[in-house]
Amino acid sequence: MRNLLLGFILLVGIVGCNNDEVIFKQVDTIPDALWSYGDVYDYTFEITDTNEIYLLLLYLEFSTEYNWENLYTQIGTTYPNDSTRTDVLSFELASNTGAWYGDCNTRRCELNIPLQENVKFQMPGRYRLSFEQYMREEVVEGIEGIGLKVVVPRP
Repeated sequence: MRNLLLGFILLVGIVGCNNDEVIFKQVDTIPDALWSYGDVYDYTFEITDTNEIYLLLLYLEFSTEYNWENLYTQIGTTYPNDSTRTDVLSFELASNTGAWYGDCNTRRCELNIPLQENVKFQMPGRYRLSFEQYMREEVVEGIEGIGLKVVVPRP
């Protein structure tokens, strides 16, 4: 029985290993958890292999006292050829019943949100993503941190 348990623990450890290759990771703290209009969080990363498939994850850390179920953001993308694109996206932080998404304790939650999955970049070079809060409030209270992670998923 002991060998069976040890074997199961070893199997879970092997299967649970994450082999994803992290290309870029940066997390910023939002001072006093007050995200004002005009506060922009920029992330610049380099893509060298346009044949790879990438995953872009937005990291958010927020208070369980946050007042809304979602967070509207304006995302600016700058491509290696200096062309730009701007999008407004809403990120769901809680269900309709008010249950927070992510890894939460009594004070705060951490949530990784897929921004884009199975991405093949068209050109090598430097990409920049910038995030601004786009809520109806001048200052959004309760967003404590924001970040970006770019990975190459590996089986």
